[in-house]
Order: sequence, then C-alpha cells, then structure tokens
Amino acid sequence: MRKIRVLVTVAAFAVALAVPTAATQAATLAYSNIPDGELNTFFVWQVNGPAGVPCNGSSGKARYIAASFIPMVTGTLARLQVAVQNYATSFGALAADAHFALVGGNGAGAPETTRPALEEWYDTPIPAAPGPITLRSKLHPTLKVGTTYWIVAMPGGYDDCVLWDTDYVPPGAGDLSSTDGGHTWSPLPSNEGAGEPAFGVWVEP
Repeated sequence: MRKIRVLVTVAAFAVALAVPTAATQAATLAYSNIPDGELNTFFVWQVNGPAGVPCNGSSGKARYIAASFIPMVTGTLARLQVAVQNYATSFGALAADAHFALVGGNGAGAPETTRPALEEWYDTPIPAAPGPITLRSKLHPTLKVGTTYWIVAMPGGYDDCVLWDTDYVPPGAGDLSSTDGGHTWSPLPSNEGAGEPAFGVWVEP
C-alpha cells in the first residue's frame, strides 16, 4: 500500500478515455485499471516537489507515488497511459511536468532501488485537464506474466504539484508513497475516498 498521501478536492470531470489510433492498435493491453467510464478526479493522489504548496500544505517534503502491476501477457513495452493532471500552475508555480520510472520489484512489496530502472520518462509535460497521458517506450523492456513491476511518479520540479487520478477500488498493498526520495515506502490510506492510481500498460509481441 502507500504512504503519506494528501487529498485535494478538485472539480469532478468526466474523462473520455483515449481511443488507440490505427498506428497503435497492434499493441496488446497487458494491464489497466483506468475506469471504462469516469476517472475519480475528486479524490486523488498527489505527487509534489518540496515547494508544491497546493499539494503538500507547506510541509517542505517531496512526495513520490508508486503503483504496482502484473502483466496479463508477456511482451515488450509499447506505451503507458497514466491518468495525471497538473495542479500547481493555477497557483503560480513554474513547474508543469513530472518524472516517471518503470522499475522492478524488490521482492518485499516495494519498488527496486538497488538496480537501474527499466525505463524512465523525464520532463513529461502534464496538462491541467484530467485524463490519461501517453508515455511511449523507446527502450522496449520485456515485461513478463506473473512478474510484479512498478510505475513510480516523481515531481519534475521544485514547486510541482501533480494529481494522479484514480479508479474506484480502495488502494491495496501495491499502492505506496514515499517522502524520503524512495528510501522507504508506506501504504496509501484506503479509507479516505481515493482509489488506486489509474494507469494502463500496452506491450507488443
């Protein structure tokens, strides 16, 4: 599960899910908890830098969020879709991006920190409107059925405040947060309205 998480009240939006184009239809869905209807954009998980005041309430602590998944099929990564939105720029923040990493598990229910990431996405622009963004793979790491992987979201700037929209399933053991740079992880609370961080994973044979 996850650690210190803060709730932010945001207007609820009906989010239409992205429809794959002809160029991307060859990829196979390996995992997704993105709702078929509306995302939960009212109760969300926050990813923020130390000065991301709208997210952290001036705590001075950066926050990472990590969500795990187990692929339904084996294949090389084609793309991720992550349901995030930028919340800081409306408060005058300069940062409007985030950093994502795909990593393996450490065998103890948390992201691996002793080996390099399988792939990373730096300086990813985050729109203000809710809805999945697409992270296309350049390295195409192999994802295997039955193996646990983690998507880790980190702030891209000092005053970042990014909201990770959720599904409607209470967070479980595979949903964590960290306020010490990923050295330690804690479960996300399961009784405060937010669900699991919403994302999808597509692979190619």
